[in-house]
This record gives sequence, structure tokens and C-alpha cells, in this order.
Amino acid sequence: MTDTGTVKVTLTGFVGLAKALGNAKSLFKPFASRAMSESLEAISAVIEPYPPQPDRMRSGHLNTYVRGQGSYPKSAFIPDNKEPGGFRIKKGAKAIKLTSQQMDKKYRTTVKVTSHRVVGELVNDATYSGWVVGPKEGKPHQVDFHAETGWVNADDAVEQAMPDMESALDDAINDFIEFLAE
Repeated sequence: MTDTGTVKVTLTGFVGLAKALGNAKSLFKPFASRAMSESLEAISAVIEPYPPQPDRMRSGHLNTYVRGQGSYPKSAFIPDNKEPGGFRIKKGAKAIKLTSQQMDKKYRTTVKVTSHRVVGELVNDATYSGWVVGPKEGKPHQVDFHAETGWVNADDAVEQAMPDMESALDDAINDFIEFLAE
């Protein structure tokens, strides 16, 4: 204690901490990249699956288009209340138009790490995907018909995946703190 009643304390040995914090941005990138990959997987799990087939007679006539495959002749369908849409396809029936681009198989993810950020993208290469599962607004955007028949749009997919995305980021931060503590 000094003669003025003041206590002076000096902490030393923070050179390693200062250096680690100075490099934190670059050191965190692998952790952020993992969190981004896990976040994209969470969004994919929501947006990729085809919704159940809606009632095939909702328009007043038999809808013969099968999601992920294409169109079948009317004769290929037999009523079955246990099946989504109220009909099932006869065994051995063949599609007459294989028009589907199999949107569920066209998703791909990329994670890019730059000096300033980590950017993730989930892209669907089917030409019509933006109109089916795109955002609520913009071009392209999900059209009402697809929302009404059960397709999840991009905005809702992100919202539904948010708890998993937050968990991935929390895990990355905790793992990073543990890494710095070593």
C-alpha cells in the first residue's frame, strides 16, 4: 500500500493471450467452417425431402404427375386411400414422360473461407427449383401453388433449421475457447 492508501497491482504474462487474441480471426475459421457445414446440412434436412403427394383429385380430375419421376397414364393409377394422394401406381406401370429433374438430388453445398469471412451456399440446380422451394419474395420465389401443396420455402427452411444452426455455432465457439485454453 502506498502512503495515499492506494493499492497498485500489476498483472503480467499476457503475451500469449494477446498473441492468441490477435490471431483469433484466422484461428477461428476452421471452427466457423465446420459450423457453416453443419448449418447447411440442417437446412438441407428441412428443404430437400419431397412433401407427401397431395390429393390427386383436388382439381377435379386425376393428376398423373408423380413427384421426382414424371407423368404416368391415367390407367397406371388405382384408388387406394392408404396412399398419399388417394391413389397408387400399379406394379409394372411405366412413366410416359420422365420430366422430373429430380430436384431432391440436385442440391449441393459449398463453404468458402476467405480472409474476412466464411460463406456457405446451398444451391439446387433444377431449373425450376426457385419456383418450388425458393424464398417467399424475389425472383424466383416460391409460388403459392407449391406452398399450398406442402413444399417448404427457403426462408421457412432456414427458420426451422435455426436451432440446429445456433447449436452448431455455439459448439464451434466452445471448441474454439477450449482450443485457446490449451
